[in-house]
Amino acid sequence: LPIDHDAAQRIAKSARGTPRIAKKLLRRIRDFVQVNRLEKADDQLTKQALSFLGIDEDGLSTIDNLILKKIIEHTHGSPLGLETLASLIGEDKQTIETVYEPFLLQQGYLEKTPRGRQIGYKKLPFLKRKYFGQEILL
Repeated sequence: LPIDHDAAQRIAKSARGTPRIAKKLLRRIRDFVQVNRLEKADDQLTKQALSFLGIDEDGLSTIDNLILKKIIEHTHGSPLGLETLASLIGEDKQTIETVYEPFLLQQGYLEKTPRGRQIGYKKLPFLKRKYFGQEILL
């Protein structure tokens, strides 16, 4: 699959540093190229494909965004217990710990505390603007 440099960078950013995920995304983008009868994957097509797959500009999946949004909605970014978080998003706590948390912790979106999971203080204003369009929740 011929691919632009910017498109490859976007895929790499969205792959969470995991080759298996990068390969999966590349196959889905190849499918988009074939369906649209294009010669190669450019950045615009890659952006559309990732959006269709539920991956946003920041490389966060739908579940990642749901986790972060629920923490902000229910606690304004302060700690929330893992079991409570799991019940809020309808996901098993084991899955949250093994699949979603490592990337969110690595990127600074999430922090583990003795009281639960909370949003990283540097990311909180950015996420409030992203989800609610404001700096402060009323």
